Amino acid sequence: MWTANLAAFLLGGGLYAWFLLLPQLAQLPRSTGFGYGASVVAAGLYLLPCALGMGVLGSMAGRVERRFTSRRALVAGAAVSAVACGWLTIASRHPYDMLISSTLLGIGIGLAFAALGNLIVQAVPAQQTGVASGMNTVLRTLGGALGGQIAATFVVGSTAHGLPELAGFSRTFAMAALFLGSCVVAGLLIPAPASSAPTPGPGPTATLDPGLTSDCS
Repeated sequence: MWTANLAAFLLGGGLYAWFLLLPQLAQLPRSTGFGYGASVVAAGLYLLPCALGMGVLGSMAGRVERRFTSRRALVAGAAVSAVACGWLTIASRHPYDMLISSTLLGIGIGLAFAALGNLIVQAVPAQQTGVASGMNTVLRTLGGALGGQIAATFVVGSTAHGLPELAGFSRTFAMAALFLGSCVVAGLLIPAPASSAPTPGPGPTATLDPGLTSDCS
């Protein structure tokens, strides 16, 4: 449980930092040299690939778990999400950079969130799944609160003429990538599911002694 909860905390930290900054980056005026000058609606549309990716990958969680295991899905999802944040660390001046990052993050988070739910259910007795799932959600939210506050600190600490500078955003996306990279490590620490023991076959079928049969008849 502690490894899955640690992964949830780190996943939340990286995800919420990305979600907090991406609309702000899109709405900054073009005069900054890196903002897109997008409206509120257009900034929201940059998040659409992420939402679609999460929906599609989340709906495929059962098939992914049966084929690759939830542990591998979590590790892969966190790794793809780290790449999504790392992308904006080095390239964020064009709208397609944000769309690429949004698509990758939707795929990664869709895999990781669904995998976390499966891992929690597999790790505890049936009567404790509600408590365990709730605790995992709380830790993910706490991670998100921490990531969001660090992101705000980076952006506010790097301003010029009342507007954020690119350095603050780059530091935040690098921090989010670090959170998600650490989530990969936490996912690797989750114990692999034990292989199921072979089911013993039926014992030898008892046969009646022909002599007993003839005596009974």
